Amino acid sequence: MKRTYFLIMLITITQVISNAQTVKVLSEKILPVSGQFPTLNSTGDKILFSTAGYAGLSLYDITSNTNIKISEEDGTGYEPQFSPDNQYVFFRKTSYLNNRRLNAIVGFNIADNSLKEMLKPQRFLNKIQPLNSGVLAFAGGHLLKATTKRTTSSDVYVTADDQLRIVIYDGKSIRQINPLKMEEPRYIWVSLSPDKQKILFTALGKGTFVCDFSGKIAYKSTFAKRCK
Repeated sequence: MKRTYFLIMLITITQVISNAQTVKVLSEKILPVSGQFPTLNSTGDKILFSTAGYAGLSLYDITSNTNIKISEEDGTGYEPQFSPDNQYVFFRKTSYLNNRRLNAIVGFNIADNSLKEMLKPQRFLNKIQPLNSGVLAFAGGHLLKATTKRTTSSDVYVTADDQLRIVIYDGKSIRQINPLKMEEPRYIWVSLSPDKQKILFTALGKGTFVCDFSGKIAYKSTFAKRCK
């Protein structure tokens, strides 16, 4: 069986010009766990990982050198996400009803290792966006929000729906944009910039772009690759 071990490198990045960086590796460490599809939290002390085929989901704490098995179910290792405050892990849980695939969203509380279903199983559940206290998702033409506590925050959300159109929720309403004025939209890998002011997307056959919420293109690249 092929095993992949994680290598953690401490690096420094020095900005030398506006579009170039110098990267220096300060140290490196091989972790005592193996897996695939690692996801590092924002503080760099915890890693989510799975196995081939996204079967199961585990959480490794680098500081305490502990490993927690969150789930052993198939598919739960597909694109799990930490909440922005690193208190929760959100992941998909797949089930089948009458040969139809359904996806639920489950929240894992890192403090007490508890699990809670955030969004019930449903069809066409799109990309999830983690919040400090819950998640946003888009399914069947509707924006879904589930939280662990009452909140009044206005969250911004972007995605490509099941018809490959860009969908935006700006905290007030849901709308669609077509930045390239495509007769048949083919937008994929849609994500929000860290400052929540720009949208990164790829248009099939055209390249990768950055636009604002009105659809005005700010940057274009012919290099198409999924970014996170």
